[in-house]
Order: sequence, then C-alpha cells, then structure tokens
Amino acid sequence: MTNAIRSMMIGMYALAAGAGCEPGGGEPARAGDPPSLVRPAGFEIIVTNGSSINGPLVNGAARAGTEVYGLGVTGSTADGSAVLGIRLQGSDLTSVRVSDGAVLSGASLVGAVFATQAPGGAPIDLRIDTVSASPSRYHAGSAVSRYTLSYREGVSGLWRRVCGEVMGVPVAVIPLASRWSYGEGTAGGGAKLDEPDWITFACAGHALHKCVELGYEPWTTAAGAPLGDHHQACVRAYRADYCGDGSPHTTSGQLINLFDDLGVQPDTESWLMESEWDADGARCLSQPRMTGGVVPGCAAGLPVCHSTIGWGDTLVVTEAP
Repeated sequence: MTNAIRSMMIGMYALAAGAGCEPGGGEPARAGDPPSLVRPAGFEIIVTNGSSINGPLVNGAARAGTEVYGLGVTGSTADGSAVLGIRLQGSDLTSVRVSDGAVLSGASLVGAVFATQAPGGAPIDLRIDTVSASPSRYHAGSAVSRYTLSYREGVSGLWRRVCGEVMGVPVAVIPLASRWSYGEGTAGGGAKLDEPDWITFACAGHALHKCVELGYEPWTTAAGAPLGDHHQACVRAYRADYCGDGSPHTTSGQLINLFDDLGVQPDTESWLMESEWDADGARCLSQPRMTGGVVPGCAAGLPVCHSTIGWGDTLVVTEAP
C-alpha cells in the first residue's frame, strides 16, 4: 500500500485534522466520532505524511490531556459508581468498579471522570465522552477503539476537547500504551519511552494515530511479529525523522510509498527508494522526500540504500516519486 496521497478526500481530512488541534470551546454538545477513512474493497487509500507526532506542542510539551498516568487513579462513572485505575487491553480503556471488582470498558465508561495526572505531576481531570470500536481492517481478531475525551481546564474549570474539534465535531483518539519524547534535535527525541503505566491518546491526523490506521497496531502481531517496533518505525518514517532525534524533515502533503515485508502494507508503487527504517530512525538514505533533496546535516553519515532491502533489521521502507 502506498502512503502517498492520491485522494483529495484524504488530503482534505488530513488538513482538517491538523486544524482541529486547536482547543475547542467550553462544554459543547457531545457528538459522535469525526468522519473516519474507510477503505472499500478494491480501493487503494493513499495518504499524506506530516511532521507532527501527536499535535502541536504547548511550551515544548504535549497538549493537555493527551498523556495521563493510569495506575491507581480514582474516578466515578456516569451513574456515580467509584472506579479505580485506567488500564489498556489493546486499545480498549478499562477500569475496575470498586464495589464489586468488575472490570468496566466500552460504553460502561462513557461519562466517567477520572482524577489523574499529567507528566510532571500536575493533576488533571479526564472525561470519556464517546467510544466506538471496530474490527481491524488488517488483523483478524484485533479491534481498534476510538474515543472522544475532554479535560477540565484548571483556570476556568471548563471542559475542553483533548484533541480539539473539526467543524464542531470532536477529534477522536486511539489510546496507546506508554509515552513518547517530543524533543527535537536531541538524543532520544521522538522515542517511545518505557513507561507502561502511562497512556498516550493519539489524536487523529497525526503520526501516532496515522500509523495505527495504516495497520501497525502496537498491541497485535502480523506474521508472528509484534508490531510495536513497526509502529514506531512508521512514526519515524511518516515524519522523515531520519536521524532518530525527533526532528521532522518533511511537510504535510509530501508523497511517500510506505511498505513492509509482513503483508500489512504491500509495495504498490515503482518509485525511487528513500529510506529503510527501524524504531530508531533511518538505516540508510538514498533521496530525501522533500523537493530539492537536501540531506539534513545529521543524516550525512547514513549510507545510501542498496537495491536489496535488508529485511529483518529493516521494519518499513519508504519511497518517493
């Protein structure tokens, strides 16, 4: 499958999702999930790349509500039942009802409010507004859960959409285990952190979310291989983070063909090799995707890619037209 953009509908959706990262107003009416991209049988989706991991940063940190600590937090459901903790089963949020130990998930948690914390320890109230789940388009037996969430703003006390809105519709999230470094141009920038008790809410239209939509669901496997590292390699590739330091070297709308050897995304184009990728960045670089083909200084030491792909160490490959 090509991760290049051929469909105007998809290009317009990516633009709208980016615009939707501005916080919404106070307490709007609850609506359903935003329009999602659906691939009918025989239709090839072509999507754009972009530079953002998970939406624009606020003072160098992730936007409010997109990262929360789930272990041991307390909350209450819409009917007033006390619940304890937020955990993930795949992409499904779960919590334990204190009164009887029942594990709640899905619609049982709609309206629940949790008193959790953001990185750095700041308290943050998080509310689950809607949830929908659908079978994976790529993996039998896997499902993808999508939520709309709100957080309570500390100063005004108003509820704000975690990922903003597009044309009045809340932007959906896919919950992912752990956190990511949002540093750019620094060691460890863009890396997935080993913090399993944290949950990142991946906003639609950005790299973390997009790579799940492309089939790299980090909680499942393909051809016997766990897809966590493939998801991270996709995030690096999507952003053209050649050096693995968190710095993107692309702009939204650049055409790329992204594929793997597991059958998740087949190679559908005869384009020129750009890079081979693993979870740490590019393993080689033949031609940068941006017009002009200027190699970033940090990538000058990368070897030119061979005509034979080094599958095994290489997890995904990108080509440019």
